[in-house]
Amino acid sequence: MVRATARRSAGTWGGVASFNGAVVTAPAPPDFVRTLLPPPLMLDANSARAHDLVFFFGELEHGGAHIGGVDWSLGARYREMGVLVPCVRHPDHAGHLLFPYEMAADDATAITLGNAVYGLRKRNARIGWDGPSYEVHVEGRRKFQCTGSIHGEFSKRRVSDARLVASLLRIVAHPVLGLRNHEDYVRSHFEWDFTRAATRPLSVALEWAPIARDVPFVSTVNMDRALLVRGMRWRTSPPAPTS
Repeated sequence: MVRATARRSAGTWGGVASFNGAVVTAPAPPDFVRTLLPPPLMLDANSARAHDLVFFFGELEHGGAHIGGVDWSLGARYREMGVLVPCVRHPDHAGHLLFPYEMAADDATAITLGNAVYGLRKRNARIGWDGPSYEVHVEGRRKFQCTGSIHGEFSKRRVSDARLVASLLRIVAHPVLGLRNHEDYVRSHFEWDFTRAATRPLSVALEWAPIARDVPFVSTVNMDRALLVRGMRWRTSPPAPTS
């Protein structure tokens, strides 16, 4: 059943869902991050010692669309993970951009729309979430694994770590620069709404195998960089050209 809620949304139309999972920022060597960026993308010149990568993973539910300021839930539910590179620059755009290096999902519709409309570079995956372990397999190989306190109870407070939430909101405030068909860059926006979400900080250990890289990225992230989330409202905006 389609259900509408009177909630203002990002842009005139786009996707909408409720996210339950984790968002983790992990520092990486800038030289490594530069190898992830296709031309003509480049890192901000201030990335001297470390550059954060943003990992998100979990389950989206109540997925649907927002049109003209109204959310329409179509009941979509699937698991998804992604790796975002913040503070990226493109010569045709002034300011920082957020580049989705790769994403993986276990829902064909989410993959097709994410790639065709937004250039999010999504791949089909088998995703398992067993208590403290979240694993993503692509083409029979383990793409991503995270272990830690990514289950259990939440605080009754709506936001248990306001500083970390504010930091994440600053990151996703920048335009998302997707890549369609290896050459067509397109801008959009993510809106992460924590107003009604339950959150708590957590510590995790993650391992990620980037596309076409032989050596995995491994990181242990403490509680000032990782957030467990339940009920975060996620919206996307209409895509637009880079210039």
